[in-house]
Amino acid sequence: MKEVLQFLSKIVDWLRAVCAFFACVYGVLWFFYFFKSPFYTAISVFFNPVADYVRTIINHQFTFDGQKYDATYMVTAVIFIGLFWCATKVYKYLQLKIEDAVFAENLRRARSDIRTNVKISKEFREHISKINHYVICLNLNLKYGVEENLLGGERADLTTLKNKNYQDILENMGDIQNTKVQIHEDKILIIGTNYTGFERVFNLFLDITSVISQENHEKDILTEIFFVIDGIEEGNIDKEKMAFLKKVLSFGYKNKAVASIAFAKRYEQEKNTSFVLSTMGKIRFFEGGLEHSYNDFELFTIKRKRKKEY
Repeated sequence: MKEVLQFLSKIVDWLRAVCAFFACVYGVLWFFYFFKSPFYTAISVFFNPVADYVRTIINHQFTFDGQKYDATYMVTAVIFIGLFWCATKVYKYLQLKIEDAVFAENLRRARSDIRTNVKISKEFREHISKINHYVICLNLNLKYGVEENLLGGERADLTTLKNKNYQDILENMGDIQNTKVQIHEDKILIIGTNYTGFERVFNLFLDITSVISQENHEKDILTEIFFVIDGIEEGNIDKEKMAFLKKVLSFGYKNKAVASIAFAKRYEQEKNTSFVLSTMGKIRFFEGGLEHSYNDFELFTIKRKRKKEY
């Protein structure tokens, strides 16, 4: 319907231009005729057929200074002005109808988008409700301190020390109820099966990594901590989920707790929480360095809530 109205509107707009053109032409012809301009004879031959037809319908003459003049050109110009006025009215009417058609189309599209968004929102809530597990993926990066670099001498083996740090985490967190701790490649995975106990697990995790960092510092070893928290439906980590965790770790958010949107939305459902999540915005990860191949996902930082001061 909108396309038909737009087509008719273009035709009427074209007719308006034609009427305006001929109204001006016959007005100029009458001017040349009245003042006996030499251009009258050369120009009138092209436009007399229409004027002659009008003369058969309306033969109007007037007298000026004792001499009679033919008013056909002026009458023809007035007719085209009238046609221009009518075409303008039709054009405005069609424009209003086009606006109504566009509004109706946008309204239908908006209603369709609302239904789609409601469906997506429902599916998202259903997906979040299935996320009953969480995983903390940790990677430690150890570096020699300044004194080790300057003084030289026998230096601690970083790989051995890192393995010892991982064993300390396993020993201290391995017996926590509803929690499974394991080493995957060169990373620690802490899988929790109960969001109610997440804060106790996470606080213990922060305390242990803080102690490890301090003990390494006393040995003049710098400890860089990288970890990400994600929400999962089951207690097992598949290849796709592990690839995602590795991607986030590769961004290099050092000593910062980073969480996925799945964990953030599920954690928000818990009551009386002691941590707050803040969005870091959309993160774009390019696959294989190709600009046309990428994934976008939202990440959050997780921090302890500030205690209210009274």
